[in-house]
This record gives sequence, structure tokens and C-alpha cells, in this order.
Amino acid sequence: ADGRVAGPPIALCEVQGYVYGAHLARADIADLLGDDATAERHRLLAADLKERFNRDFWIPERGWYAMGLDAAKQPVDALASNMGHALWTGIVADEHAGDVARWLTSPRLSTGWGIRTLDGENPWYNPLSYHCGSVWPHDTALAAAGLARYGFREESGVLVRGLLDAAATHGGRLPELFGGRELHHDHPAVLIRRTVDGLRLESGVALPQHGIDLDHGTAHRCEEVGNGLDRLDHSKSLALAQLSADLR
Repeated sequence: ADGRVAGPPIALCEVQGYVYGAHLARADIADLLGDDATAERHRLLAADLKERFNRDFWIPERGWYAMGLDAAKQPVDALASNMGHALWTGIVADEHAGDVARWLTSPRLSTGWGIRTLDGENPWYNPLSYHCGSVWPHDTALAAAGLARYGFREESGVLVRGLLDAAATHGGRLPELFGGRELHHDHPAVLIRRTVDGLRLESGVALPQHGIDLDHGTAHRCEEVGNGLDRLDHSKSLALAQLSADLR
């Protein structure tokens, strides 16, 4: 995190999670087909990858996962949003989930609108940079789903509320990304006006499966999600109606 550029090829944190999830999904398919040997093989591969990931990517002195390993297999130790994807896929060890949750919702990453792609204290941070400080709504939604998966429902609710607030500033539609400025600004700076149509990922993954229900574009508070949703009300109906009403 001192600003040095890591040498390629880089093994990204989130990709390990996707491969882990793919192995488990392949095992489930094999179960349905009655192929016990294939199911067992892919579950063993997933378990091995999870063990190696938590050994090689976790940085104990910092309390977060590396965003990747460089060509020399050394950790790229910048604090970034990538580890939110790892939470979503389930590759994060239970003993590290609390630290990941704390960082994802800390002021260094969370703007109040969503999660920055890169830590606001990093030398390369730029709130108007695609990979180095902007907020990607889908990135934040995956992190929110991951937090809920590990039981951090209040923290998940805070992120979901931030996305809904951001959508409300753009006529109910979220852009692909916006500037990584703090919440005290009037509205997030839109960098790309291309919207995330339907927002099926944001709403379909981060909301109904984890206690937040959408009914014809209206958000209703669900008690088990936590205080992050206290401010959801019918004023969000317009924002949600254009995201996706038929999520169930």
C-alpha cells in the first residue's frame, strides 16, 4: 500500500472466490446427476482452494485480504473492495469475516453511498478513477450480500440503504459507477451514465435472499436485517420501481 506498482501476472482476490464458488456449483450439479465421484472431487478442490486462499491472501498485520498476489506470489496489500466479492462467494474464513466487515464499512472504504474500489488513504486513490476510488453499485451490492451471508445484517443494511439513497439522486436508476466522495456532498458524481438496468444483481441478491423484501417497487423494513434499514420508506418507491419489481 506504499504506492508501488505490482508486477503481473496478478492473481486477484475475487477470482479465487469465483473459482471456489464454481467448484461448489459443479459439485451440486454432479449431485443432481448422481455422479458422486465428481461431486466429491470438486468439493475437495474447493476446500483446498479455500485453505490456500486464507493462508496466502490474508495479511494478519493489516487485518484484511490482499487484493491479489503479484508475479512473485507476494501480496498486493492495498485495502480495496475486492474482498467483498470473497465474502459473497463464501471463501472467507469465519475467523476473518468480522475484520472484513469492519473494513468494508469503515470510512476508508465506505462513502455512505457505497464502497470505494480503493482505500481513500491509498497513495493511488482518486475518487474519479475507475479502479482507484470510484464506487461501483454492483461491487457494493455483492459486498452487502456477502455481509449478510456471514451474519452481518446491520452492516449489510447500511450498504443497501446507501445504494438506495444514491439511486434516488438519479431518478431511481443507478449508474455503472460514480465518484468516491463522502456522503456530505449533495449527490454522487456520475462518471458513466450507462445504468445498471433492472439492478437484478443489486436487488435480487442483496435484498430478498437476506431479509429485505421488494413488493411492486416498494421497500418494507424487515426487523431481522438491522438498523441499516430504519430509514427505508415509501419515498424510495420510485427509485426501486425502476430497478426491478418482479424479483421473487
